[in-house]
Parts: sequence; structure tokens; C-alpha cells
Amino acid sequence: MSTHSLISKKRIYSLNPFGSRRDFLIWLCIVLAGSGIVAFATSFFAADQGSTMGALFGGGAAVVFMRVMMIPIIGIAEDGNLRSLNDKMVSLGYNQDYLDSDGRRIVSRNVPSWARWDAEKITIQKSDNTTLIIIGPLAVMRKL
Repeated sequence: MSTHSLISKKRIYSLNPFGSRRDFLIWLCIVLAGSGIVAFATSFFAADQGSTMGALFGGGAAVVFMRVMMIPIIGIAEDGNLRSLNDKMVSLGYNQDYLDSDGRRIVSRNVPSWARWDAEKITIQKSDNTTLIIIGPLAVMRKL
């Protein structure tokens, strides 16, 4: 397996780690419900208040890190690498794709629609005859 990246000139595209309002609302519900469950469980089973605060801090750090890894990154790939790029995306679980109204190829993970995050989508657009512009989450772009 090659460690050579198929995408060059990667940089941050946006600091918004949520692909849509739906992503934000689902994430917020998960955080609030998870925090409530953790607070209840640790206060019920733990003897001191520090355990509850530690569990909430640890959970909070995890959900913030999860969102940071979804920050969109933009990169450039050569059109000749498209087959290798497609193979790599399939190996990462990305094989549901369609064209949007602007002719961009949108690739998403092969999971049920209710489990998909809009922030996980990868956008591929031709900029000229030999270059592709690719936008995707940091966690995935690191592997491409």
C-alpha cells in the first residue's frame, strides 16, 4: 500500500465543521442526550462529584475533536489519478455518488441515509482538462 497522497495542495476550505443545519441539530441532540446520560450514570454510580465532571469533560473533548476532524479541506488532484482516487474512496466506504445541479460529483458513504452526515460528503469538480478540485472532511482527505 502506497503512502503517496493522490491529492496535493491541501488547505482549509472552511472553518465550519457542520455540512448543514441538519448536521448541527443532530450533533447538538447527541451531545445533550449523551451528556445527560453520562451525568446521570456517573452521579448514580460514582461516590464523588469529580467523577461526573471528569466524564463530562472527557465526553466533551471527544465530541469537539470529532467535529474538528470534519472541517472541510480543499485539494487538487490530477485527472489521471481519478481511477486510483475512486478505488481509495471505495476502500474508505465512499461509493454512493450523484451529480449536483452545477455538474459537481458528490460522493458519500455507503450507509443508510439517516446515518449520513452532510459534512462527510466529498465533492469532485473538474477545473480544466487535467485537474480535479476535491473538497472533503479532514479525516478523509488525510487518507486520500
